[in-house]
Amino acid sequence: MPQAQILLPASAKVEILADVHLHAGDQATFAAWQRTMLASRAEAIILLGDIFEVWVGDDWGLQDPFAQACAAVLHQVSRQRPVYFMHGNRDFLLGAAFAQSCGLQLLADPCVLQVGTERILLTHGDAWVTGDQAYQNFRQLARSSAWQADFLAQPLADRVALGAAMRAQSQAAQAGRTQYEDINFSLALAHLADAQASSLIHGHTHRPSCDALDAAHTRWVLSDWDAAHARGDYLCVQAAGISRHQVLF
Repeated sequence: MPQAQILLPASAKVEILADVHLHAGDQATFAAWQRTMLASRAEAIILLGDIFEVWVGDDWGLQDPFAQACAAVLHQVSRQRPVYFMHGNRDFLLGAAFAQSCGLQLLADPCVLQVGTERILLTHGDAWVTGDQAYQNFRQLARSSAWQADFLAQPLADRVALGAAMRAQSQAAQAGRTQYEDINFSLALAHLADAQASSLIHGHTHRPSCDALDAAHTRWVLSDWDAAHARGDYLCVQAAGISRHQVLF
């Protein structure tokens, strides 16, 4: 079972990133991600979903040359510190076989990160964008064990082709779009209260910010990564607070 809590001492430094959207057609973003991962001196790294642009099954991930290049980076980094992975809306089919092959520790969504006495709630964020009903309908279907079993039972070549088609469809739908749905603040506050956390960190919306949900709760949103537009960041979490750092491209 994916773990729902990460407990670290007050002295720990944690780096969190999301929405890197790694794929073989963007080697510059891969190179920036590789440099960032290998240069980390944090005690733990948390990958908060959509690290991969598309994932069509661990059988693909364990043999595809690009996926294996990513796995080599993850394996090298995970030998030095824990590397945690939370599923996003694009890589939710990444499973235990691939995770074990490169040392990833799978996280539940949401998950609590506790550094010393500071409790932070982590989520990819897509489940809380309740204003996008069409996506929520698809998410409910695609996260079911029956849908996933049917999809993964298809020949790998068919899944690869379907993944490419879905990616192209997504890019066409996003082209020229300037307005994106945000998370549901009431839902986020309910989860924060349940987790006894004062801060929320999420990705998914590609709208980096730090803002107040109310007088007692703050949320941080991670950027997506795109080397072509020099866009990307990660958050550093320590007992003293949270800070944002831009990726060097």
